Amino acid sequence: TRPAELERVKLRFEYIITHGETGEIICKGFTKHCALNSSGKPVAIDRKTVHLWDNFPR
Repeated sequence: TRPAELERVKLRFEYIITHGETGEIICKGFTKHCALNSSGKPVAIDRKTVHLWDNFPR
């Protein structure tokens, strides 16, 4: 799992699943997420998340 894309209200993570013994790639995928407030409306991603994103090892 690794961070792939960060926008104002959206972020995307990429995934690679590999075979435990051979290291062969079994599948690749991604998920997209949107930051929402308690009313379910899109909001800017908070500073703490942006900081973690920027400092995550690539």
